Amino acid sequence: MGLVKLIQKQIAKFELSKEKFKIVTNWLPICKFDVRRNNMRILHIIIGLIVFQVFISCKQKQSENVDKLVLLNSYIHDSIWETDTLYLVKSVRKDTVRFFYKQGSDTIGYSFFKSNYNDSSIYLGGLNCPLVSTKTFKINNKDFTVLKYSYDEENTIDEESSFFYQENYGLLVCFNDGWMDLIFSMEYDSISRILIDSIISDRTGFYLINVPQPPFDSLLIDIEQHFD
Repeated sequence: MGLVKLIQKQIAKFELSKEKFKIVTNWLPICKFDVRRNNMRILHIIIGLIVFQVFISCKQKQSENVDKLVLLNSYIHDSIWETDTLYLVKSVRKDTVRFFYKQGSDTIGYSFFKSNYNDSSIYLGGLNCPLVSTKTFKINNKDFTVLKYSYDEENTIDEESSFFYQENYGLLVCFNDGWMDLIFSMEYDSISRILIDSIISDRTGFYLINVPQPPFDSLLIDIEQHFD
């Protein structure tokens, strides 16, 4: 049996793709020996080592940031009232990136997935949430682009929300557009904390539009007219 045939047989056991098979066959020039003149057992060992190395490297590429610690801050009236510890399990499968937020053995509802090659939407809470805006923040002379996605379920009131995402982390902020309330933020490290602060302090329309309060005197006039 030829060397390539043997490798194909070993690869089938691991269900590796054709692309990964090409990686293995690229090793063939290293194996410059005649099968008929060498011990088949040694050949099988070499093949096994090659396939094992490719298999391990593929596993590492498919799973990233496993069990990364995340602090989930819940808000009331823009102030943190509770902080929980979560773990982010981020995995890449084919062309899809999956973000699973876990608390113990439970996966919380803010878990989502998106295309690995397209930022046009994320799939969260059973809905396809379209990209509506982006903004780049500079921290320590590095650019961090934050993407804003819109969650809007049909025939439902006040559930409209904006989810702010950054590719190096995952979800950063959730803002309820119906009630105009900050719902949560997710901290991954010190940089993400700065990003969160930058997002929620934005008044350009990316997070909020800065609507000036009416003069105090006009409020008094409105109240007096109401009770006349």
